[in-house]
Amino acid sequence: FLISSGLATFDSAFLLTISINKGMVSLGNVTPYHNFFLYPITNAIRKLSYTSSIYTIVGLSLERYLSFCHPQKAKHLCSPSKAKLLIAIITLVSFLYTIPIFCEHTWEKDDNGTIKAVKTTLMMKGPLRDVYYPVYRTWMNFFVRFVIPTLSLIILNTLMIKEVTVLVEIRIDYTPFNSEIICGQNVGTKVVCGIIFFFEKKA
Repeated sequence: FLISSGLATFDSAFLLTISINKGMVSLGNVTPYHNFFLYPITNAIRKLSYTSSIYTIVGLSLERYLSFCHPQKAKHLCSPSKAKLLIAIITLVSFLYTIPIFCEHTWEKDDNGTIKAVKTTLMMKGPLRDVYYPVYRTWMNFFVRFVIPTLSLIILNTLMIKEVTVLVEIRIDYTPFNSEIICGQNVGTKVVCGIIFFFEKKA
């Protein structure tokens, strides 16, 4: 429940910040798109919540895997305190990973200290820009936000489906009546379909 609540919080933050960013561009006629004083904050929170949401889904998959395949370990590992610790670790790691996003934009102030524009540091030419775009914005995002979580979900779901298949086969071997065999097959099929649907919905 706590991990699901964390996921809902991250998703809500993502939707709120992206709504603010898109709303200011569409309704406020902001040009360029980052030229409003909240953008450095909303953009960073959007990327932070996006990364946190991805790995919270992986955390949910891990919790389901432990509960289904290792119920004895799950009694100790799937406690509320462990769930809070997991959410805290995901948030901290996501924040550390998102630190460069916080530095992408800065406020331009006049002599009185009033914010008059938002400038992006990415427009500056130099070795930092040449490394930042291909390394961080492209390859690191590709591996951190796609490859690693996708492989984790595939592995965990495959192990769960394999466990379901084994349980169904055991039930069939020890069932004396055909009607119960059919029932066991149907139950196993529904469980497998339910697992696939749940994680495809989350992904």
